[in-house]
Amino acid sequence: MKISDMEERKTGSFIDFSPFNPTVYESESSSKIFIIIHRLSRIIKKLMWDRVKGYGLTATQGEILIHILFNPEERRKVSIISEEFGISKPTVSRAINIIIDKGLLEKRIDESERRSHILSLTPKGFEIAEKISSFANLLADLIRVEFDEKERRSILRAMLSLIEKLVKNGISPSFPSCIFCRYFEDEGESFWCDKLQMVIMPETIRLNCDVFQPSEQKKKARRLRKVGVKT
Repeated sequence: MKISDMEERKTGSFIDFSPFNPTVYESESSSKIFIIIHRLSRIIKKLMWDRVKGYGLTATQGEILIHILFNPEERRKVSIISEEFGISKPTVSRAINIIIDKGLLEKRIDESERRSHILSLTPKGFEIAEKISSFANLLADLIRVEFDEKERRSILRAMLSLIEKLVKNGISPSFPSCIFCRYFEDEGESFWCDKLQMVIMPETIRLNCDVFQPSEQKKKARRLRKVGVKT
């Protein structure tokens, strides 16, 4: 393509309205919010890369080690990692095979589903995963020190609202969090869990709940309760 053709294509195109365009994001809030989130993601990627490069790992391989370090057996499977990371199963499998070859992971057949494998860290893998994951403490500690409780709750509410709308609009897959659960009720300053019969504050909202039920079942459950059926 000639340069003149490229310039003609740019004129009046999506480029003029892209959130990446400084002319756009310097003059309105939604694009500025996107740019800030984008820069935050790059900061996190950089912190992760600084941790993993010394072990000859990629950022994705480091994320897999962290996932396995902090998740129970039923979530240490290729299918779960693929779904949570938003990458294909073959890509996850290749990354896992490389980590296994490095002596950081091992896998065994899942007796309840023999076509599936459960992943576990080796002692060396555990040590490395622990060191890699420490970058999160740097950010969490900064947030804890620099923002008071009211500010943290405000930020958390905004972020939860954003992820909820991303899922609602099909941009992000859902996950087993309170905000997508049929038992979850928003009561303003706090929330209520119908399943656990307890008040939930913003800071105690679960992002991976073991009693989660998808919210699309909520309306059906309410209709059943109205006619006396316990749910």
